[in-house]
Amino acid sequence: MNKFKVLFFIILLSSCKDKVANKYELITEIKIENNEINFGEISITDTLFKTIRVKNTGKNLLVIDSIGASCGCTIVNYDKAPRKFNEIVELSLRFIPYEKGQVNKSIIIDANTDPPFNILYLKGEVK
Repeated sequence: MNKFKVLFFIILLSSCKDKVANKYELITEIKIENNEINFGEISITDTLFKTIRVKNTGKNLLVIDSIGASCGCTIVNYDKAPRKFNEIVELSLRFIPYEKGQVNKSIIIDANTDPPFNILYLKGEVK
């Protein structure tokens, strides 16, 4: 069911691509340190903290417009300042499980990249 939600969300966001592309005049490229986080098994009482590094590999400034998670259990904090070529922005993730079972969550980065939406995946099992 979560994969369906993510797919629907991606299709919905993709339909806005032309509007978003016009929003940014200068497109850049990024390299995400790890776009799939598999945390294995954690307890329902645990809180997972993870830092993901996103590097601007393009010649233009990297501007992250927003970062959204597929649920309220995942919180992402980051410095919103634009990044120059070869500069890095660190995304601080916090995952607070609220139910037991398999976890398949997504985090979408909306930035001046092509495509404008970059997806991180958070997977594991809550016991």
